[in-house]
Amino acid sequence: MGDEAEDKQPHIKLVELDSSELSDQRRLELSQDVRDEKIDAFVEIPASILDDATGSSVLYYSAESPFSSSRRWLDRTLNALLQVRRLKEAGIDPDVVQKASIPVAVKGMHLFDQTETGEIESGEEKDVIVALMVPFGMMMFMFMIVMLTAQPMLESVLEEKTERIAEVLLGAANPFQIMAGKLLGNVTGSLSIFAIYLIGGYTLVSSQGWQDLIPMDVLPWFAAFQILAVLFFSSLFMAVGASVRQLKEAQGMLMPIWLTMVTPMFVWMPTLREPNGVVATTMSFFPPATPLMMVLRLSTDTPIPLWQTVLALALMIVSTIGIVFMASRIFRVAILWQGKTPKMTELVRWALTNN
Repeated sequence: MGDEAEDKQPHIKLVELDSSELSDQRRLELSQDVRDEKIDAFVEIPASILDDATGSSVLYYSAESPFSSSRRWLDRTLNALLQVRRLKEAGIDPDVVQKASIPVAVKGMHLFDQTETGEIESGEEKDVIVALMVPFGMMMFMFMIVMLTAQPMLESVLEEKTERIAEVLLGAANPFQIMAGKLLGNVTGSLSIFAIYLIGGYTLVSSQGWQDLIPMDVLPWFAAFQILAVLFFSSLFMAVGASVRQLKEAQGMLMPIWLTMVTPMFVWMPTLREPNGVVATTMSFFPPATPLMMVLRLSTDTPIPLWQTVLALALMIVSTIGIVFMASRIFRVAILWQGKTPKMTELVRWALTNN
């Protein structure tokens, strides 16, 4: 078999071999020909392939990927030829079967609606690409903002600790005030990023006439969940930054935080398929994943029960207050800690006690 790219379609040349000579030795010789690039592949087609009701397998030997265009072409072509042969042997006209097998497209449509003047508006066809990319884009937008604001908090606190700047700051304010000031400044910065990108994005899509793609009703919820996400993760990053002596020591501590942060990205496709399904609903009430998951769900065309959105927001508020409070306890002790990097058990003890 030869394989050349021509108009993005495989160019195949088939050569029939004598099946009576087939043996393991012959297979080895052909395999060596493939390795020497004399041929691209060799194929074994069982003689009983037309009569075997169980469906015999055709063996395709090559050095290519199993996803190669040649193997896929052979799969499609061989099955089409077998279908025609089997239908003819059964006395059935293949053309009749082909016409009867023409698939019917099922189009997703928006629901009918009624205007304020009483006119009925018919539902338009849903754009699959828009339905896929808008929710994903909103989720990634929030993730980008959180990462752009949370990561610098770790580096800032670590620098202040190693350069002994924190000791000077503690002479003018207590640890909680220092941490609260950093968090509030971080929230303001995140809202600035949100506003800049939103204005820029809206200007861009408006120039193309795509402003309807922006889910304006989701933006207030986006801003609320973004503020909580920034506070939630920034406080954790600050606690880690205060606990270590150098950046590489923070990687191990940050791994669980990163994993919980990106959890919604592992289930974003099942969530788009069923925004009110068990997976999506359950993940919405898992605080580290709540902001990204709720923004993803709210950006879909599927209505999300209001009680779920409100409950997720309330749960996120309570969780954020708890996380900030425990992170401040770690920050208070760790910012002046100059010994060996504390273990995770020590950080937990600092977070839960006043010691």
